[in-house]
Amino acid sequence: MDSKADLKIRNKKKILASVRENREISKRDLQRILGLSWSTVSQLTSELIDEKYLCVSGKRNMGVGRCPEMLTVNPKSHLVIGVDVNMAFIRVAIGDLTAKIISKKTFPLVRTYDEVMEKIIFTIDSMMTFYGKENIAALAFAAQGYVDINTGTSTCIYDIENWRNVPLKQIFEEKYGLPVTVVHDNFAVMKAESVLGNTVKNSSNAMLVYYSKNIGVNASFLMNGEIYLGYNGASGELGLSLVPSFKNSEPVILERCVTEDNILSEFIEDHPESGVNTFEELIKKAKSGEEEPLNAFKLFGKRLGAAVSNCINVLNPEIVVLAGIDSEYSYLYKEELLSVIRKYSGSASSKIILSKNNDDFTVIGAILTAVQKYCE
Repeated sequence: MDSKADLKIRNKKKILASVRENREISKRDLQRILGLSWSTVSQLTSELIDEKYLCVSGKRNMGVGRCPEMLTVNPKSHLVIGVDVNMAFIRVAIGDLTAKIISKKTFPLVRTYDEVMEKIIFTIDSMMTFYGKENIAALAFAAQGYVDINTGTSTCIYDIENWRNVPLKQIFEEKYGLPVTVVHDNFAVMKAESVLGNTVKNSSNAMLVYYSKNIGVNASFLMNGEIYLGYNGASGELGLSLVPSFKNSEPVILERCVTEDNILSEFIEDHPESGVNTFEELIKKAKSGEEEPLNAFKLFGKRLGAAVSNCINVLNPEIVVLAGIDSEYSYLYKEELLSVIRKYSGSASSKIILSKNNDDFTVIGAILTAVQKYCE
């Protein structure tokens, strides 16, 4: 049987979780939702306000009677700094306990370990100075490539020189004395989508394929309501899939032919006489209907479709979300992509949803993961 102290802590966590979920809520609504007594709700919300977890955001006009006070999370305290490290850019953001982004800074990725760490530390220091280190509750990292969540190590990001087996958790916990969470970027995107998005929120079995024209493609999986991690948190490296080249008998590694730079490089190698030097020129020729440039985009669609089909056949998800397949030129490959999925995904009856990317979802997902651990 729980002691009174244990019961109190559990009820405070329930109240905080409910306020986080609803964003703004009255004490009467908390009492109704949680089934607690009025005295318990009043006492515990007052304590949470004193501890700077919650604050009063105002009063709601109900039309009759007294206007109830509305509670929300404190936007100035218990903040989390999140960092998204990938091959295209670094994003550092600070968010509250609902993972609402208060401020962020994004800069192009520099190519050496020392420069990347220097920029991350400088930005974190600046945010701590502005918002007050005493108001920062935790740090969170989402890293591309291989991540060992058991040790908080970013194992490898190939495009960053000397970025091998970087113990992010150890480095930043020792530097700032705060808890540090390190997750795979695939996990972070699914975390944000499952909590804040509209596509997989009510599903217990879903697959999210996240395509970025500068970063590549990855996938994450929701299985029985939980995000699938794999052995050490590195699941979802869809970019490492071997897929048919669709132009000869040799398979290709997906990540080597999916970014704009990769698509352009392959086209120039295959058609050096074309005169194409930039991706914009390739798009222009494809849009005008020139066969070979158009085939370059169709090839991309087929290869991605093959990788997605393999995952559908293995996991049989209820919903498959294709995020990022909605750019200004996606119509050049979208039909090929969907055609291959329909052709090769066997008897699976997954619902396919096309969605736009939210570029902040990776850092938001990292913050959400840290917030969940902190509040528990």
